[in-house]
Amino acid sequence: MTPDGWRLVSVNELAASDRNSFVIGPFGSDLVVGDYVDAGVPVVFVRDVKPNAFRWKSNVFVSAEKAERLQAHRVCAGDVVITKMGLPAGVAAVYPDSLADGIVTADIIRLRLNSGVADARYVSEALNAPLASEQVAKITGGQTRPKLTLRDYKTIRILLPPPSEQRKIAAILSSVDDAIRCTQAVIDQLQVVKKAMMAELLTRGL
Repeated sequence: MTPDGWRLVSVNELAASDRNSFVIGPFGSDLVVGDYVDAGVPVVFVRDVKPNAFRWKSNVFVSAEKAERLQAHRVCAGDVVITKMGLPAGVAAVYPDSLADGIVTADIIRLRLNSGVADARYVSEALNAPLASEQVAKITGGQTRPKLTLRDYKTIRILLPPPSEQRKIAAILSSVDDAIRCTQAVIDQLQVVKKAMMAELLTRGL
């Protein structure tokens, strides 16, 4: 049963009214390896998008002039970026305000929300939740390399509470995500320590 004030909506209903508010990256020869430079406007790849966590590690740029020509594919702070392909496809995160405006590649969907209707952090959480993930799995089922089209992704539906509740839910879930990331960092460090200890103990003994 849906709580009072909540609605089941398609992702397309949440997009801002601006032109190019819901797009994929440039096609084919519009953005190629030869366009990449050592500094300039960041380029966003699938590998930069993790569930509810944008981590830009590509370190790839295009010139300001090239970015201007690809203006329709620009990504800004608060936009939601979604992977078109991957295992699984449909992973979402919010583009951070700590990074300059960038350009998305062809395998990224960029969603600019109507901020009066939808909170970006809530939408990201909802798009990574089982309701949306199961819809993505049905769309991509049977594909060797799961890949979404923008048209299909626009039909994905999520539950949308009133804006004030969205913000509260997003804050709670973001805190949990932060705790998970901190715990994982500790686990990763302990794994490094364990490997070093194993190397020492198994070669030299006590």
